[in-house]
Amino acid sequence: MKAGKFLKYLVLTVVAVNVAIIAVMFLGSASNPKPMPMPDPNGYDDFVRAGYALNGDVTGYANKTRGELANIILANAEALRILHQGMTRESLVPNDYAEVFPNRMMNDLAKFRSLIFLLCAEGRLAEMDGRTNDSVKIYLDGIRFADGSGRGGVFMYKLVSIACEAIAMKPLASLKPSLDAKKCEEIVAVLEEIDAKADPVETILGHEKAFGRKIGGLQGQLAQLVMYKTMRAANQKLVDKIQANTLKRRQAMVSFAARAYELEKGKAPASVADLAPAYLKAIPQDPVTKTNLTYIP
Repeated sequence: MKAGKFLKYLVLTVVAVNVAIIAVMFLGSASNPKPMPMPDPNGYDDFVRAGYALNGDVTGYANKTRGELANIILANAEALRILHQGMTRESLVPNDYAEVFPNRMMNDLAKFRSLIFLLCAEGRLAEMDGRTNDSVKIYLDGIRFADGSGRGGVFMYKLVSIACEAIAMKPLASLKPSLDAKKCEEIVAVLEEIDAKADPVETILGHEKAFGRKIGGLQGQLAQLVMYKTMRAANQKLVDKIQANTLKRRQAMVSFAARAYELEKGKAPASVADLAPAYLKAIPQDPVTKTNLTYIP
């Protein structure tokens, strides 16, 4: 074989190998992974039904008077009933990825954003009425809803789930100075449970790949290969958001555990290590560095 032809052959071989490597890394197996069986009944279905039972605009709940909040809650009694029912059930996002899935996904996610505001309106009303324990339960339900409405879903579901969790976490955190040790410990237990059930990043990436293969077809897969670097950068940004949210949740666990410790011991903990295993099952880890958290918020 002449040198020129050999060099051309070598270049083509290297290119082919690189494309194959990228295809395996980005697209995974050519066959779709076996879908997870959906729970029956599925709490996700209740969340969707609750969304379509919503009445009125609830996004400005924080600026409403007590009377206005009471009217919002009364008008949405059925939506709240269905929503709370869904939180008593296992929830998974549908994974059939039919042709109608993208439109259905966007409709559902828009409703979910309103539902978290409705829950916060309910919690705010409980605060105004001096029912602090009820408000804590409602805000925790908001965090449960955020988790359940995105579990098993693709990146878009996770992003909305992260936003919903942040919306519910903010008023919950503001209640910390007024809570007793027992209530702080209850909050820690719920947050630990949610954190333990959260989808790993690798699982979400797998859902995203399966979704892309089913919806985009061969043409979509080839486009993803061409835009591999761009897609990889975009995926990394989403992974960063997921890890940042996980860190905030774990910091909240430490914060409420430290508050419980201080109320019972009469002094602040010297370190996070003082909180485990009495107030934390284990010292939470930074999702990026995989090292134990050391800072007490």
